[in-house]
Amino acid sequence: MANWDHEITLITPGYSDKDSDGFAIEVDADEDTILARKLPVRSQEFYAAAQSNFTIEQIFEVHIFEYKGQKKLSFEGNEYRVYRTFEKPGHLIELYCSRIDENHNREGNQHDTNS
Repeated sequence: MANWDHEITLITPGYSDKDSDGFAIEVDADEDTILARKLPVRSQEFYAAAQSNFTIEQIFEVHIFEYKGQKKLSFEGNEYRVYRTFEKPGHLIELYCSRIDENHNREGNQHDTNS
């Protein structure tokens, strides 16, 4: 069984608001660093995601009480979009993730349909 020895940072996006004078302000994103188990990407999940033009690059298992529905996380200097989740017994949840490039697009995840 995998160990709880990987740190991931769950990212809640910032948002725009208005100050007391009605001027637009940006509220910073909230980040929570937690421990996770890094699980292998199974071929079944890899191919199912590929049918939707996604590439699952990482799967993390975290305690469900630490996950608040964030759609973005950071791991080892890369940002990932949470593609889907799967709740498991024992108050755990799996996060299926695809990497995001610096332009906030799925990196390497679009399949060429012209071939």
